[in-house]
Amino acid sequence: MVITGSGKSTFISKLVDADVVVGHNLQSCMLHFHFSTADVQMFHFLHPSGKHIFLIHTLGFDDTNLTDTQVLTTIAAYLSNMHIKDIRLSGIIYLHRITDMRLGGSALKNLSIFKKLCGEDFYSNIVPVTTMWGNLTGPSLFEEVGMQHEKQLLADPKWWRLMSQRGSKVCRHQAERQSALDIVDYLVQRSETAPLLDIEKELVDEKKTLVETSAGQEINKELQEASKKWAKERDDLRNECMQATQDRDEESELMNAKIAQGMKD
Repeated sequence: MVITGSGKSTFISKLVDADVVVGHNLQSCMLHFHFSTADVQMFHFLHPSGKHIFLIHTLGFDDTNLTDTQVLTTIAAYLSNMHIKDIRLSGIIYLHRITDMRLGGSALKNLSIFKKLCGEDFYSNIVPVTTMWGNLTGPSLFEEVGMQHEKQLLADPKWWRLMSQRGSKVCRHQAERQSALDIVDYLVQRSETAPLLDIEKELVDEKKTLVETSAGQEINKELQEASKKWAKERDDLRNECMQATQDRDEESELMNAKIAQGMKD
């Protein structure tokens, strides 16, 4: 799960040893079987140890073609199917551009929903990965700035602080195969102890509806806050229009009074 343009194609291509374009069009290097869909893609590569590794790519909650609810529905259905078939994730790699210096906006919304989808018990099997370190060039972007940004991500409770405290290992991807392999190796080593995601337990074991899950409620909270903000803006605009009309009427009455007084004089 990632924000668009965070380097997922580069990361996957280093592992599958082929050019990859992650998106709605399925690629030839993707493993074609019933667990792959247009919005959830699975890539396969043979690990140097001889193990078969499967990388699952899902859409992020900043998708330009689908709403957050549609994205969550797609991911939830896929994960539920995996749980029913007794297939468990070893872990999740969460990519973040180190060049994104603003700690807010769609990236924060994406992460908030992601945390609810996973649950705190799964944090130790999440690897937040910073990418684009090679793009830290120029007068305002250099490695020291990236390192400071990394510290902010780890210190901010809205971002990675709690995840790190609960066992998430923060890594850097240096756009090299070995760098990507090291990240995958860490999760493979933890595969035997990987817990279920919260959304898997909620949907399959607890029989909740999607809207009743923690992730579903997080999305609803976003929608409700957006609705309240829109309603306030609408009311403010209406009040401004009413005030402008009132001011115009008062000015008109005053002008008429002056004209009337002038005629009397």
